[in-house]
Amino acid sequence: LSNNKRNILILLICIVFSFATHAGNIVNGYFVTDDFTVINLNHSESFSKAVITPYGNDHIFPLFRTELKVLDTAFGENPIPFNLFVFALFALTPFFVYFTFRRLDLGILPFLLFLTIYSGATSWADLLTGYYAMSLYVQILFFFSVAVWSYTAWNQSGEKRHLFFLGIATALALAVDIPGIWIIPSLFFLMLALEWTPNKDGVRGIVPFLKAQRAPIITVMSIGIIFVAFWVFSFTALQPGTFLSTLNAEGNGTSLSSTEVASKRAEEWRLLPLAKNFVSFFSSGVALPVVAPSVVKILTHPALAHRFDSVWTVLEWLVFILNIWFFWFVFKRSPSKERRLILWFLISMIITIVMIILARPNHNPIPDFDYRYAGAPFFFYTFFLAVAASLLLRTKKEQSVKIVLSLIIVSLAAQQIFSFHALRLKIEAQQRTAGVTEFKNSLLAELATLKTVDKNSP
Repeated sequence: LSNNKRNILILLICIVFSFATHAGNIVNGYFVTDDFTVINLNHSESFSKAVITPYGNDHIFPLFRTELKVLDTAFGENPIPFNLFVFALFALTPFFVYFTFRRLDLGILPFLLFLTIYSGATSWADLLTGYYAMSLYVQILFFFSVAVWSYTAWNQSGEKRHLFFLGIATALALAVDIPGIWIIPSLFFLMLALEWTPNKDGVRGIVPFLKAQRAPIITVMSIGIIFVAFWVFSFTALQPGTFLSTLNAEGNGTSLSSTEVASKRAEEWRLLPLAKNFVSFFSSGVALPVVAPSVVKILTHPALAHRFDSVWTVLEWLVFILNIWFFWFVFKRSPSKERRLILWFLISMIITIVMIILARPNHNPIPDFDYRYAGAPFFFYTFFLAVAASLLLRTKKEQSVKIVLSLIIVSLAAQQIFSFHALRLKIEAQQRTAGVTEFKNSLLAELATLKTVDKNSP
């Protein structure tokens, strides 16, 4: 195929596969409490004020507010257009990853592995079933995928238009919400992974690296500084004293005094509990969902929890240790270029997991690991698996193809076996839609009857 036809084919594959996996949740989506809260902001305050005013104690999202204004004005409180907008970004994320794979010469079969594991994960159902307030995280990943492709394209071609795309994608990711800040260090480490070549003494190599990469570094860092200044202004001048102000033992949003907050932070930000949370997050939220996406929801059910409480921590540590071994195994057998990429995946996973752990109000383990939290590290973990598959295919190709195709089939099958959570969300969406329709029909009929009654009647 020609280059354009191949790109169109890959785009259609991404869209069709993503829609086939999540269609039931997308077309039956509904709004929930947070959605009505943020949509109501369009009607309760001016748009100019909404885009610069923090929401809650850790959100400020000018781009998100703009999207809400446009979609609400165009479609009203109909969740389907909101859902389709989020789905489009979700489906396009692997498409831009494909462009990155081409730039890095990773091959088409590893990309299909990435597409299967990333887009086929049923854990995305929470974010694709009309819970539009949680689409922030899908959007950040989309803009990050564009930024990564833009940088790799600029790094190989030197064309300024790719640098422009890098700046726009970075700015949009940060404009979605504060959590987008993780893309700044991740992009910097990507630059290091692809371009830094240390001298014999190892240190002076950073100087020519900074000179060669000054254009993207200045672009990304300048945008980051502008947004940090904007956030500081918003949380000090517009809504002072609110940033991360909710911190208590239950994590239910109850405000504490500054003394109590400091005491609680000192207690919860100790190294040991944070390390345990990190292991639990990676094992149950990132690694296990590849083959058992809802296993945590199953084993925390009251009928089963008492049987597994004593062994679950051991299992999480076992999964964690096996993954460390797997990372080391792949790293040791990789050439220099792939080793750098693997280190980038590892560092980015650590950054995104640590951010979530520290930002949670009480720093307790996350009970459900939906992809509000685990989406970004899952992205890097899936990227790592695809690179590992690419390395495998360069050895004994015929046997490797069988192994990779088997992994794709196993992942698809496992997602369907454990897809009861996504199925439950779809059924709930259908029931809510039917219930609202019935309520509207019966209520309007009663109102029509009341309208005909004499106004003076009791």
